[in-house]
Amino acid sequence: MYINLPSNNHYRRPASYASKGYHSRRMAVDFAVPLITNVKNAKLLAEALVRKLPLDVSNVDAKSSHLTHTFPGLINIGAFVPGLSVPGSQDLITSTAANLSGGFNTVIFSPVGVNGGIVDRQSLEQARSNVSGHGHCSYAFTICATAANVGLMDDELQAEVKALFVPTSTPLSVIASHFSAWSSEKVILTDAKGSALASILLLASLHGRTVHVSDVRTLEDLLLISLSKAKHLKVTCDVSVYSLFFTAEQFPGVQVLPTAEVQKVLWQQLDVIDAFSVGANPYLLASTLGKPASVCSGVEETLPLLLTAVSEQKLTLDDVRRRMYDNPMKIFSISDQHVTSIEVVIGRRVKYNVHPSCWSPVLQVSGETHRVVVHGQTAFLDGSLFSIQNGRDISGSVIAHAVPATTNKDDHATLPPIMSLVAQPGTPHDQYDLASHVLHIQPHPAFHRRHILSVKQFSQKDIYDLFAIANEMRFQVEKNGGVDILKGKVLCTIFYEPSTRTSSSFDAAMKRCGGQVVQIAAETSSVQKGETLEDTIRTLACYGDAVVIRHPAVGSAQEAAKCSPIPVINAGDGIGEHPTQALLDVYTIRSELGTVNGRTITLLGDLKNGRTVHSLVSLLCLYSVRLNFVAPSLLAMPSNVVSAARKAGIPVTICESLDEVLADTDVLYVTRVQKERFQSEAEWLLVKDAYRINHAVLSRAKEDMIVMHPLPRVNGEFERVCLKSFI
Repeated sequence: MYINLPSNNHYRRPASYASKGYHSRRMAVDFAVPLITNVKNAKLLAEALVRKLPLDVSNVDAKSSHLTHTFPGLINIGAFVPGLSVPGSQDLITSTAANLSGGFNTVIFSPVGVNGGIVDRQSLEQARSNVSGHGHCSYAFTICATAANVGLMDDELQAEVKALFVPTSTPLSVIASHFSAWSSEKVILTDAKGSALASILLLASLHGRTVHVSDVRTLEDLLLISLSKAKHLKVTCDVSVYSLFFTAEQFPGVQVLPTAEVQKVLWQQLDVIDAFSVGANPYLLASTLGKPASVCSGVEETLPLLLTAVSEQKLTLDDVRRRMYDNPMKIFSISDQHVTSIEVVIGRRVKYNVHPSCWSPVLQVSGETHRVVVHGQTAFLDGSLFSIQNGRDISGSVIAHAVPATTNKDDHATLPPIMSLVAQPGTPHDQYDLASHVLHIQPHPAFHRRHILSVKQFSQKDIYDLFAIANEMRFQVEKNGGVDILKGKVLCTIFYEPSTRTSSSFDAAMKRCGGQVVQIAAETSSVQKGETLEDTIRTLACYGDAVVIRHPAVGSAQEAAKCSPIPVINAGDGIGEHPTQALLDVYTIRSELGTVNGRTITLLGDLKNGRTVHSLVSLLCLYSVRLNFVAPSLLAMPSNVVSAARKAGIPVTICESLDEVLADTDVLYVTRVQKERFQSEAEWLLVKDAYRINHAVLSRAKEDMIVMHPLPRVNGEFERVCLKSFI
């Protein structure tokens, strides 16, 4: 059997041109070799092979005489960019490329540059424009505290940056003002030393703020941080990797490196150090010595240096992961990097290849980055970068990380569903009991006894975990008709608006999982007598284990959750959100096309009032996609939704003609023009027939494009289109 996925590019080639891939597929057909060219079919085959466990399909492609290891996407905190906010500067783009080549999937930029930094909204927007749409990895911006911007730090600006940076030279009165105004949800960074650091830590304890100290390189500062941690203050710190491998004695006259004595203590006190960083030290070292320096200085040699320490048994692989992934992820509220992996080789002594734009003191290393995989695609391999520049701005995202529970590593129940299957090679698939497995899964912190009110409450890992379990449950329902994991549970549903699919889907899902449903229709309930929403919810909470609610008022689900002792699921709140529909939409795209990443998704119709598209856009911001919003000006997507998508680094196109974007569209998501949302019928008549999807439209689209509609279909949005043409 031969699996070959044709290149999905948009380059025009001569009609006579035939690629090597085409020749190989042609040979497979000519010689009657089974051929798969569709990514969805390939994934289905892979799943089928996994389920046929006696085949013993191995996931090992090759073996090496050297030690290899796979890290998740590492995080570079406090990256130094000389031309950070200089108009037209390419430094940020170059930095993301160097970071991805160095094994970093996420980079947090220092707000201080050589020619200016980020101190206000104008400089922040300039930095964003320098990298927007061209970043090779995910990135986040921070803002520098100054005496002039104390009053400029409004809530909106604070929400658009990852952290506040307090330079060591900042007056104490200015620092105190910033501590009072800064959000308690976001960390404060500082490179303060000595007495200045002591003052900042004192303010942090008084204000209850989280402080991260960067570039620790003196014994006094290390002792001060250690004592603060002993007093349970919310303080963390990092040390530059250069400070662990180079000393001031090696480079006389350099002020950015510790002495050999201090370096020795740093190695001995690694337990106090929470993270490893690159920082500005490599750039400043090269500049001081009169050597070439650039934004790439120190970035690509960081991981090889640490792997060299691993080969010399100064560090363990767990030390590297904890200080370059686990701890930075928690300190800066970054989502799990489960979609990225870094493959490294340890113990192979090689000459270090210096980046052509800069000088490096590194001569030889005993480790190197072999491969960087992003969203299942190789972005870097053996010194060559293949990135498609789909990095996103994650400055505004705040992910609350739960403290990991201590579990037995041999406890089979903690494995994800797919891995549990692989872990039991002696168990025939027909004997696999999903119900007993699900009952023993550790409760997921994002879903267990939680209200489901908005898609914004989920991280990409939450969605990944949800889809993994949903896929297994769908298989069991298709095979056995249902499971009993919710036996004895009761779901109450109340709909203040008409519903066919949402109400029946909750009903069917609950019953197929072994539970019972109590259905309440608003028009036949005490709502007609004037009963308030709060009293209705409190009453239903006495009868069931969860409540599903649809209501015409925006924010009604949140109001219901405030007074409910049991979980509330939002099934639509006016023109606000419809989180469960959005989750189903993304699951459908993933199932039909094999992956969501890399797709161009066009939303068409009533984008102003369509709650499904509002939630869908928020969810798609977690993926690497392109979005097209096609609607009449009267029904255009709300500006806050467009702004949120662009801040997430998603390329957005807004137009009124479908023909402008149809040719590049992978998913066409059509919504009806909702008559009930208009103030008058005259306004509705102006736009009700704005778009029609027929065979003429579909003939101009991609052959594998899918059409989705949340239903109901009204006003003739589809003309003579076969029901099998859309999802």
